[in-house]
Amino acid sequence: LNVSNAKLSYWFCELLPK
Repeated sequence: LNVSNAKLSYWFCELLPK
């Protein structure tokens, strides 16, 4: 994958329930 860790963490937090 050519995605930065920051980007991953970003959408990860978005998917995760608040």
